[in-house]
Amino acid sequence: MGDEEQVIKFNPLVAGGEEIRKNFNYSLTVKTDMNDEMATDAQEVAVTCIEKSKNNYEQASKMLQDELTKKYGGGWQVVMGEGFGMEITHDHGSLLYCYSAGQVAILVWKCN
Repeated sequence: MGDEEQVIKFNPLVAGGEEIRKNFNYSLTVKTDMNDEMATDAQEVAVTCIEKSKNNYEQASKMLQDELTKKYGGGWQVVMGEGFGMEITHDHGSLLYCYSAGQVAILVWKCN
């Protein structure tokens, strides 16, 4: 055996990077005017929907919208993804804009 050094490069997008993403399974709220209980519930359900849909954001958005409709009535709109801009009109007390898993933006609002 020689004195060779083994260099291991870290790439967060492969193998070991999955461990880092698992550490960010909480939501980071950017803006909300929901009451604390509703916002926490929406964030928890959103994270669950993303996990169940295996990062299919369209399916996760539909699941979250259905769940919010069951709990809080109709009119909910949901957008999830990794790169979008927005300008919306919403009912007071129904806006939630947060990030989950460090990179997935979640925008939830209600309009009638």
